[in-house]
Amino acid sequence: MQSVVFILVFASVLLSFVGLYLLWTNRRTVSKDFVLERMVPRETGDALASEQRTARLRNAGWVETVCAPFIRLDLLAPLLSSIGIPCSAATFLWIVLLSGGLPFALCLAASGSLSVGFIAASIGLSVPFAYLTYRRKRTERKLVEQFPDALEFTVRALRAGQSLDKALQGLASNLTEPMSGQIRFIYDEMSLGLPFAEAFRRFESRFPKVAEVKIFCTALIVHRETGGNLVRILEVLSDNIRQRMRLDSQIKATTAEVRITGIILGLLPFALLGVFYLLNPEYIRVLFIHPVGRKLLLSAAGLELIGFSVMRAMTRVEM
Repeated sequence: MQSVVFILVFASVLLSFVGLYLLWTNRRTVSKDFVLERMVPRETGDALASEQRTARLRNAGWVETVCAPFIRLDLLAPLLSSIGIPCSAATFLWIVLLSGGLPFALCLAASGSLSVGFIAASIGLSVPFAYLTYRRKRTERKLVEQFPDALEFTVRALRAGQSLDKALQGLASNLTEPMSGQIRFIYDEMSLGLPFAEAFRRFESRFPKVAEVKIFCTALIVHRETGGNLVRILEVLSDNIRQRMRLDSQIKATTAEVRITGIILGLLPFALLGVFYLLNPEYIRVLFIHPVGRKLLLSAAGLELIGFSVMRAMTRVEM
C-alpha cells in the first residue's frame, strides 16, 4: 500500500510540473491561436466546423481525447479566452487533473482510506470549474458596468466626426479590461478580414447571458445594414443600461437581509460542529468513525446544499 501511495504522490507532483510548464508556455500564444481559429466565417456551414473539430480531436493529446466525451472542448477554449485566462483548453484540463489527483494522493497517504481520497479528489476537481464560473461571472459583471461609459465614449466620438471604426479603436485604447480587450479582439478580427456583422455576432456568442451585449451588437449590426441615427440609439441604450443597473442595486439592497439570514442559517451547523468538537471531541468523533455517523454527515451535507440552492433561488431575481 505504501508503494502505491508513493507512486500516486510522485505522479501528482510530476503532473503539477507539467501543468505549470504548459501554463507558462501557452500564456502568450493561446490568444493568437484562438483568433486564427475563428477566422472561418459561419457562412461556410456546419460541415466545415464539424470537420475542423474532428481534425482537432484527432490531433489532440490523450488528455483532450479522454475528456472530450465529458467536456465541450470547442466551447472551453472560447470561454477561457473571453474571460482572460491565459491558457489553452489542454492546459486547463491538465490543471483539472492535477487538482483532483494531488488531493487524492495526499489524503490517501494521510488516511489510508480510498473513500476519503475520492471525496478529496471530487472537491479538487470542482475547484477549477468553480474558479472558471467565478471568473466568467466577474467578467460579465465588469463588462456590464463598463457599458454605459463605453457607449458615452462612442457617442462623443461620433459627434466629433469620427467613424465607428475609429470610435471602436479609441474604446480599445482608453478603456480598461475586460471591455478594452473585447473591443480590441473585435477590431483585430475585422483587420484580418472578418465582416463587421460576423465579428459582433461572435462577440455576442462569447457572452450569451449578457443582455447588454446582445442589444449593443444588434444595434450596431442593424445600423450598418439599414442606417439610422446611431448616436440616438446608443444614448437610449446607455440610459437603459444605467436604469437596469440601478434597479439591480435596489433589488440587492432589498434582499440583503434575507440573503444574510440564509448565509447565517447555512453556516450555523458547521459552527456548532466546530464548537462541540472543541468542547467534547469524543462526542463529535463518533460521527466520523461510526458508519451511521458518516451517513448522517453525508445526509446533512446534502441537505445543506439543497438549502443553499433553495435560498439562493428565492432571493435571486432575473432581469
